[in-house]
Amino acid sequence: MAEGEREEVKYSRSTVRATCCHRPLLIVGVVWGLLTAIGLIAVGIHTLITSALFWIGIYLVVVGGIVTVLEVGLIFANCGCCRDKGCCQKFGRPVRWFDTWKRGCLYVLFGIVCFVGVFRITLGIICGVMLVVGGIVYILKTCKDRPLSKTKRGDVDRKQLAEEFMGEQRA
Repeated sequence: MAEGEREEVKYSRSTVRATCCHRPLLIVGVVWGLLTAIGLIAVGIHTLITSALFWIGIYLVVVGGIVTVLEVGLIFANCGCCRDKGCCQKFGRPVRWFDTWKRGCLYVLFGIVCFVGVFRITLGIICGVMLVVGGIVYILKTCKDRPLSKTKRGDVDRKQLAEEFMGEQRA
């Protein structure tokens, strides 16, 4: 490329590099999330029936319901039956917005509550571990190839903008 020419860059050269593949993490995350939801609901019902601490069972059933809604919503959001303006996409847009690190942090927070002293029942701790592992999987899913941000002007990349800014500061 000649010295006076500028290459048109639509995205910044700064990208997040994937250390792992995105699609397998999606499948593992959904399967693990569904298994966790089933486990949470089953342990919650078991705790409601057998324990005097019914509010622990209520917490586990409610969290299991939230996890179920999020995981089933992610399945519908990624299904190929409704592409642009279908019913799946209306429900799927907010679910996809709440995907990756946001969902991972929510699962980790739900899991940490299961380790609190009052929740110290064996099955509750297992559910907490399952939630934390699921949260870590969704946080790792964030590491896919994607541009960090677009530049404000499509024909100028960040390096050139930085050089212009530094030139203005020196003058």
